[in-house]
Amino acid sequence: MRVLLNFRSGFAGLREGFEALGHEVVENRWAADVAGIDLCVGDFVDCTRNLRRTLSHARALRSARVPFIALNRDARWHRGVHPFRLGLVSALAPLDGYATNSQQEGPRFSRRTLYCPNAARESVYRVTLEDLVAMRDPA
Repeated sequence: MRVLLNFRSGFAGLREGFEALGHEVVENRWAADVAGIDLCVGDFVDCTRNLRRTLSHARALRSARVPFIALNRDARWHRGVHPFRLGLVSALAPLDGYATNSQQEGPRFSRRTLYCPNAARESVYRVTLEDLVAMRDPA
């Protein structure tokens, strides 16, 4: 499967996760050409701040039958996006899915919501079983 990740500053952890599952990852392609893409995951906040681009991209993805999921790592606060923009995303419904660490507003942005808890990158945060046991030790 070929996954398109649209995160302005990249998202190394998500990229590593998809690659570990054997998927090919393409990054930051907002053009109408989505040939060969099987899934698109974008930054929710960036999608709301660049709504015209997002709507155009969503149309191209929809016509190619490619699911478009927005990942929000700052749910409920949305990194300061103006409420009017959030209302537009809700009304225009360009997303096929909304993944977030908080389900409080999930159904507002997409009929399909996914719980996506915050996680540590294994390649950066190397923890052993002994480390986990030590962290649980009240002493």
